[in-house]
Amino acid sequence: MSSDNSEEITSTCTRCGTNTVSHYICQFTNGEKETLELCDECATDWNKKEPIPFPDIRDKTCYYCNAQPVSGSMNQPWEKKVRQEDFHFSCSTCFQNYGRILLEWIATIPKDISPEEQIERMGKAIEKIDEEVRLISRKPAQ
Repeated sequence: MSSDNSEEITSTCTRCGTNTVSHYICQFTNGEKETLELCDECATDWNKKEPIPFPDIRDKTCYYCNAQPVSGSMNQPWEKKVRQEDFHFSCSTCFQNYGRILLEWIATIPKDISPEEQIERMGKAIEKIDEEVRLISRKPAQ
């Protein structure tokens, strides 16, 4: 990996087996997680059945460090309030840091509060979590 956190994405579509992947879609069916790695054509066909206006990752930058992203996701309502966007994209390093920090924070939520209160607390924490990921991404590699 280069020092600017960029990575080359060169997978082959899991549906047609021919074209280069441009869309990574995570979906849950009957509680089972499935990741779809689709080219533009197959993603368009899939989107006709499961309409989600997911933007092309090749035109985006990492929300935290502006590197080439390797993943993207639709912001949850509490994230959208802070980020003011429907989607956010991450490079591999920032995605890992975000996941680690988010899990550490989630572990501090009391188990005996309502789901609504849990969501409210997540909304208040997301800005702090995003800022911590940005600070980490600015530090030189060790």
